[in-house]
Amino acid sequence: MGVGLFSLFSIARTAFFANQRSLAVTGQNLANVNTPGYSRQQVVLSETLAQSDTPGQIGTGVQVDQIRRVVDSLIETQLNVSNGALGRLDVYSRGLGALQGLFGDSQDRGIWTGKFRSPSRTPTA
Repeated sequence: MGVGLFSLFSIARTAFFANQRSLAVTGQNLANVNTPGYSRQQVVLSETLAQSDTPGQIGTGVQVDQIRRVVDSLIETQLNVSNGALGRLDVYSRGLGALQGLFGDSQDRGIWTGKFRSPSRTPTA
């Protein structure tokens, strides 16, 4: 079958669109370089299905397979573990705060103050 002019333009078109998307992602990475929490993105390209021809195959271009985030998996795992521990400790803190409200604190407030601690208020028969 051979490579015609239309096939060459088609290959060039797919390459143009794939590289246009890559440049857009690069621009986004540059614009967000100082944004807290932003993770860099990377474009993954792959070839499109080849066209069978004798004596072999003819390429038909390139396509964007995916745009993936580039992160350090060790740091992400540590962040997730730390956030879980923070949540657990926050629940403990709230529970202990509620208990402190019942039993009092260094200012002598709570249910153990007043008539419960005062020996002068003992019930008489």
